[in-house]
Amino acid sequence: MKRWRAAGLRTADSVFAPKGLPRCGIVFILGPMSPAFYHFVHAVGIICLFIGIGMGGSDAGRKCAMRWHGTGLLILLISGFGNVAKVLNNQFPTWVILKLVIWLVLGVLPVLVKRGKLSGTHGVLVAMLAGAAAAYLGAMKPVW
Repeated sequence: MKRWRAAGLRTADSVFAPKGLPRCGIVFILGPMSPAFYHFVHAVGIICLFIGIGMGGSDAGRKCAMRWHGTGLLILLISGFGNVAKVLNNQFPTWVILKLVIWLVLGVLPVLVKRGKLSGTHGVLVAMLAGAAAAYLGAMKPVW
């Protein structure tokens, strides 16, 4: 453990541990969840979401596609709210609310394609435009 501390890594002994739990030598590399960690997890959620949207064309792969899609949506929601709590101190500016609306649009999109309200090509186009709008809002954080 001394070598880990010398290398700058922390262990459960050097981090507050809940009472009643044994202290062990597990290495905590990330430490407390930083905004960079939330951004990384958010990017993983985006990848999962768009894998699910891209796989949704055939009937055989629809169940697998919906798993990817749902997992991506859940990861995006959790990491997005975690980042809002960490960086913005639970304040909800307009761009955060717009990103939630985009999240809802991306969540409903496969249902609209499956029911025939949108063709697959139009669904992918809407997903691309919604993703670009979400990326713009997240990067620029416009104030209205």
